Amino acid sequence: MPRPHICPECHEPVVHRRPWKDRTNYPAHGLKTPQWAHGDGTPLCPVIGPRGYQPAQPTKR
Repeated sequence: MPRPHICPECHEPVVHRRPWKDRTNYPAHGLKTPQWAHGDGTPLCPVIGPRGYQPAQPTKR
């Protein structure tokens, strides 16, 4: 059985789906739209990236 993905910051399970409770215009900030979300539809926790804050990338549990 594959291991589930989690948010590396808060360790909550995540889903492979764009955040649906997020109004951020990522392309306007030079970022790609995230492809992962917390179970409640919010983007993964913010981390500092090359263009400022951006959603974290998921990891496997």
